[in-house]
Amino acid sequence: MIKRRRFSEDIADSVLDKVIEMGLKAGDRLPTHSQLSEMLGISLPSLREGLSLLSLSGVINITHGAGTTLANPGPDDYFKMLTPVSRISGVNMTELSEFCTLFIPDLVISIRKTPKVFIEKLDELVQAGRDDNRKDFMVYHRSFHIYLASDMDNKLKKETFLIALNLFYTQTE
Repeated sequence: MIKRRRFSEDIADSVLDKVIEMGLKAGDRLPTHSQLSEMLGISLPSLREGLSLLSLSGVINITHGAGTTLANPGPDDYFKMLTPVSRISGVNMTELSEFCTLFIPDLVISIRKTPKVFIEKLDELVQAGRDDNRKDFMVYHRSFHIYLASDMDNKLKKETFLIALNLFYTQTE
């Protein structure tokens, strides 16, 4: 089945194109809604629909009276958006684990950068597992994987891994 795009999605893409064209960075203020609608040749209500999508996606922040700024979303912002979706769609632990395995090559590279710290973190994890305290083990398990992700070179892969990791831990709680 062919999925049709909504007009508001096209507008959101046009706004992003304009933001890139203008060279705006996180925290920069976008032109006023009136200016943007004029630049893009669309009506204010149509523009607001596109901006609403960008706001829901965490790309922009709209503050009534103060204007619209370009956001700097991090993995936690995307995780908050994906959590309800993953619960509704029934994402399970096996799928999340399989997805996380896609990052193994990047994690191995990160381990090679600081092998001594890796061994220390791994020892903490093993000790927590020996103590037979599931809650403590999961805390160390999460800390261990966040440490591994911290040295990943590819920012997009790192953030995607952290989102998957957060979803994994949400499923185990």
